[in-house]
Amino acid sequence: MPKEHPESRLDLEAFEILRKRLGIDYVVTRLERQQSHRPSWLQRGRKLFPWKRLFLRLHFIKALLRILGIYGWGHRNYLDIRLEEHQVVLPSLPRAFEGYRILQLTDLHIDLDEDLVGVLCERLQGLDYDLCVMTGDYRTSSVSRGTYKKSIERMKPILACLKKPVYAILGNHDWLQMVLPLEALGMQFLINESVSVEKNGESLYIVGVDDPRLYGLHDLKKARKTIPKDACALLLSHTPATYQEAYDEGYALLLAGHTHGGQICLPGGRVVLNNDVSPYFMARGAWSYESLKGYTSRGVGACGIPVRYFCPPEITIHTLKSG
Repeated sequence: MPKEHPESRLDLEAFEILRKRLGIDYVVTRLERQQSHRPSWLQRGRKLFPWKRLFLRLHFIKALLRILGIYGWGHRNYLDIRLEEHQVVLPSLPRAFEGYRILQLTDLHIDLDEDLVGVLCERLQGLDYDLCVMTGDYRTSSVSRGTYKKSIERMKPILACLKKPVYAILGNHDWLQMVLPLEALGMQFLINESVSVEKNGESLYIVGVDDPRLYGLHDLKKARKTIPKDACALLLSHTPATYQEAYDEGYALLLAGHTHGGQICLPGGRVVLNNDVSPYFMARGAWSYESLKGYTSRGVGACGIPVRYFCPPEITIHTLKSG
């Protein structure tokens, strides 16, 4: 068992708030898994991210990129945030939500490089959207190491730039301890929970689940249990690997991140290494599985090293259409 990190403690007041909201079993299990970070319960037949060992040698990789003369290029790419406009047709969409615009931000890893904060805030200015969703990974460190307080500080100016409401989920890099401080800044986390968005007497449901890739504590059935069977429900899942469950439960749209679109790709954007267990075609951009529509964002930030090659970062606006 690794030594307990000072920030891994959850004070009694926060524990009670989360226990009443999410249940004692969930809270205790989440905290235990954050602290142990043991592959034995994580793998369950799944492949681990191929770069896992390489991330232990980040300084070596960064030095190598500098020697090759491409680090600066990669860092400029990292700050070149693109706006992607995605139009998606949902047959179950209520008429009142025709043309409804959802801004998606994911995988900020905002504590990795302070330059990203100003660039992102500038990019967000003047955008036209109705609500914002964030699909996880606000910090950089892995589960049982590092700090999250820097991430929360750097989220303050970003949240000040965003229209409300802002709905969010946890990613595989995020601790449960981050939920209440970020909610105090204006985010609303959905942890196997749902919220109804009302417009002209009609409802659109936003559902969020915990990270399925590392923690395995996602519960799509529980999150949807209070939603009418035929209602239009949008799922926020850190990874698209929940696609089969999302289809089985009748979700209309799945918004995900986690893959970074590959982050370091071949010319033309071909993904070299995919850190997810979902099918290759779900690694980036729009996709569909049976009646389920999906979108996997390339993400705002980067993992490990603040560089990108042939895979620019993105913020995405999804425009909903009923067809």
